[in-house]
Amino acid sequence: LIATHFQPFTFEDDKGFIKFIHAFNQLYGIFSGKFLSQKLLTHLYHREPASLLERENKPTAVCRSTAVCQTTDSWASRAPTSFLSVKYYFIEDYKMVSCLLDCFEFGDRYASKTLTEDLRRVTKEWNEENKVFGCVTYNTTNITKEVKTLKGSTTHVLHRQLTLL
Repeated sequence: LIATHFQPFTFEDDKGFIKFIHAFNQLYGIFSGKFLSQKLLTHLYHREPASLLERENKPTAVCRSTAVCQTTDSWASRAPTSFLSVKYYFIEDYKMVSCLLDCFEFGDRYASKTLTEDLRRVTKEWNEENKVFGCVTYNTTNITKEVKTLKGSTTHVLHRQLTLL
């Protein structure tokens, strides 16, 4: 539920959810949000990149693709912390595939130079330096500047606009 439906870790601690589960099976033990965030998430965080690298060694997935489209997405948490994710999209066996390559924390004064270094690090770790043909980003100054620095004029860049309804 957490990964598939983007539920918060704390929903397992909700009295209504516990009552609902116990209505089906009173003996079922529910993991706490603390266990999920500190134990399970840490395990999954280390397992998923290894899984993608294992796929890469077969050779398939990202390394077998000849071109990828990169997306970057940034957001802030309730605490004064911001995050940036790097995701690649490509076609494999006539199906679109997406891979989250990295998600990392960055501060409020994150300069485009530092963003550029982090994106270069991600593409180098995944051996994707020459495969990015397009980039989709939010139209913020630091991300736009970073993409221009990395890609020059040869990459098509699309900017997503946020619209409030």
